[in-house]
Amino acid sequence: MGVYSLKRSIFDVLLVAGMSGVGFLLMRLGFEAAPLLMGFILGPMIEENLRRSLLLSRGDAMIFLERPVSAVFLALTVLMLGWVLWGVMRPNRPVSGQPKHSDLKGRPTMMGMAIREILRAEAEVIDGLREAGGRSTF
Repeated sequence: MGVYSLKRSIFDVLLVAGMSGVGFLLMRLGFEAAPLLMGFILGPMIEENLRRSLLLSRGDAMIFLERPVSAVFLALTVLMLGWVLWGVMRPNRPVSGQPKHSDLKGRPTMMGMAIREILRAEAEVIDGLREAGGRSTF
């Protein structure tokens, strides 16, 4: 209701509903919120600086390999990405330090536990309002 009151646009309401569906899907698949939040925060800064460096080099992407610091960071990124993908592709073997998938059944994720805690607190507030007869005690 709050989204609709700002611009009176059905598109905004549908956008919120769609993003809620995406959030629910990510929660059900066990995605953690912290990496996604970091991506949303750092993504625009990285994109801006990538464009700036490509403008300075007149569109030549080799500038990232010519400088030793950027070449080392690119190599480390490729190695870490390869290591994670190699661990995921191996059958019946957990990624180092993580339990097997069968050990995780029934265990809630941190995001799921946080959402349950929020829903529990919300239910307590609603129960308190019902007991007060719908009157605010503020």
